[in-house]
Amino acid sequence: MNTTHISDYQLRGVSLCAIVKDELQNPAGGVVDFVTLVLPFVDAAVIVDTGSTDGTEEALRQVASRCSKLSLYTRPFDNFAHSRNFALSKVATEYALILDADERLYPEDFKELKRTMKAFPSTRYSFDFEIIDQPGEHVSYNTSSMRLFKVTPYTRYEGKALENFNCSHWEWMTLEVNTRVKIKHYNPAAEVRKQKDNFYKRLRRERKTIFR
Repeated sequence: MNTTHISDYQLRGVSLCAIVKDELQNPAGGVVDFVTLVLPFVDAAVIVDTGSTDGTEEALRQVASRCSKLSLYTRPFDNFAHSRNFALSKVATEYALILDADERLYPEDFKELKRTMKAFPSTRYSFDFEIIDQPGEHVSYNTSSMRLFKVTPYTRYEGKALENFNCSHWEWMTLEVNTRVKIKHYNPAAEVRKQKDNFYKRLRRERKTIFR
């Protein structure tokens, strides 16, 4: 008999923390699928919409009306780091799990994460990635991206265009634990990837200053 319970998978003291824009439909299944897939396994979710025009915000408001775990905010996009920091400022739990709407973690991933956090207590956990271009085409990358960490007044994203994470406070300086969990990132079609690449290049050229 299978005696597995949802409690075996739930991450206590963890909030999903995400920024989104125009993610009603995406290669991973869309923003509603994203939220409803993650919500059962965390204590809360903070999502910041940065200017969607495709119905993403309206769809998320419908989910929020049915689920008190989800807190939805809107903020005009000016910079990735600013947007990430705004989202972090709304997290009320001890830890934040950073995911994008075109990324997925599945139930067995959460079960492994719970095991890892219990066996290796830390203030920060990193993940490798599995890049999915289309069904049947998967590539794994050992990028060791930190996506689960303790939220403190000192945990901040910074950068002049794209975001980098930084925290130098002594309370946060424990060994970074690399999980065995891979974040599944679903790539868009080639033309959409080209548009995103051009957008990122423009941000780098503008070299906006984060802290004024």
